[in-house]
Amino acid sequence: MQCHLGIDDTDSQAGGCTTYIASLIIEKLGKLGAQFTDYPNLIRLNPNIPYKTRGNAAIALRFKVPAPEKAFAAAKWILRNSLLPTDPLNQKPEPGLVLFIGDRIPSMLRIFSQEALQTVLSISRARDLIKQLHLRSFSTNGGRGLIGAVAAIGNPLNEDHTFELICYRHPKNWGFLRKIGKASVFEMDSVFRSSTFNNSDPKSSRILIAPRGPDPVLLGIRGETPSSLMNAIRMLDLDEQVQGYVIYRSNQGTSEHLQTLKGLQPHEAGSVRGTVMDHPRIERGGHVFFELSTKLGSLKCAAYEPSDSLRQKVLLLEKGDRVQVGGGIRPASSTDALVLNLEFLLVEECIPVYRTFNPLCLACGGSMTSMGYRQGLRCRKCRARVPPIPKLRVTQPRNIAPGFYLPPPRSQRHLTKPIKRFGKERRRPYRRLLEAWYGNVSSL
Repeated sequence: MQCHLGIDDTDSQAGGCTTYIASLIIEKLGKLGAQFTDYPNLIRLNPNIPYKTRGNAAIALRFKVPAPEKAFAAAKWILRNSLLPTDPLNQKPEPGLVLFIGDRIPSMLRIFSQEALQTVLSISRARDLIKQLHLRSFSTNGGRGLIGAVAAIGNPLNEDHTFELICYRHPKNWGFLRKIGKASVFEMDSVFRSSTFNNSDPKSSRILIAPRGPDPVLLGIRGETPSSLMNAIRMLDLDEQVQGYVIYRSNQGTSEHLQTLKGLQPHEAGSVRGTVMDHPRIERGGHVFFELSTKLGSLKCAAYEPSDSLRQKVLLLEKGDRVQVGGGIRPASSTDALVLNLEFLLVEECIPVYRTFNPLCLACGGSMTSMGYRQGLRCRKCRARVPPIPKLRVTQPRNIAPGFYLPPPRSQRHLTKPIKRFGKERRRPYRRLLEAWYGNVSSL
């Protein structure tokens, strides 16, 4: 029977990782004779959810197995007996596990999944859907993870997608400095630049394949094909024991969450077109703000200081420029209305900017100044006078052109599509499994 197993919210700020729990379940299912019909789907959901831990990712495993109940029981056992850390604020993970059996994913699941990319959904709605479709489920500590588990099942990644190879650390190394040869990362990036993305940040010379928290992940390489990831990781110098690895198929790097906004609601993600209403201004902290006139009303937009190059481009906008912006909506505060936190800026049209000045003196070439209303002009140098004449108008060069602008890689969301991926979008799913798509490091 075709099974779809959704998993979410197994981590906290103190550690843990949903992909790590998924890797344990994958290994167990393999021992139970499961035949995987797709790479594990790593589904990034709305990155603006206030209660998310880090990347807000859920996992869907798609496989065939003779006894689905036995597979679900095994996954449930792993979920209950794996480390679920509580963070310093005593916020526990709220894991959710959901099983759907069937060849065709119901439209209700697909719609729920699409909404989970852009909006805030309730646990009660997820539970209602589970009940309505007679899905098997398990949850603890409130079960907020049921939302992501259902959403992951409902997104089969039939259109654009990427891949990520994630390596997991041996438990004895959790919480300690990751031992990855930095030079080898830059070398790998230069060799596989066309088939991988966001391995490093050029300006800060920071490597981006390794997280900085206490979670079980050693590194993750993102790219266009599973084979390119396998070749890329072989170039890295890893000076610590690796427990295993898994290749995931994902919506990372697709900007799937930035569909056109239908309204302006707190924590929603999306994009909108509009006209710049004022000159961008720098406020406290170096953050840049401007007002945008859109079909949804006036919208304040923000490019924060860490967005670096994107912030610099925003400062070059002028009143009247036509742009498209995408990002997440920050709730209103006591001092601000709703604010759209920019993830990208698409400049569609730059208006001409003019500088006006008085003509030069015909007698000596000196500059002319006004003698008063309708009094004409007088040369500052030779004092020659002329009757009132129109000012000259010259078009000023703009230091920004129509185009697509992003923050540097270190400040991009997991879901943000890098500029280097434009033109590489997939139109159909790639599910052909490599023989060694998961395993231990010796398989590499």
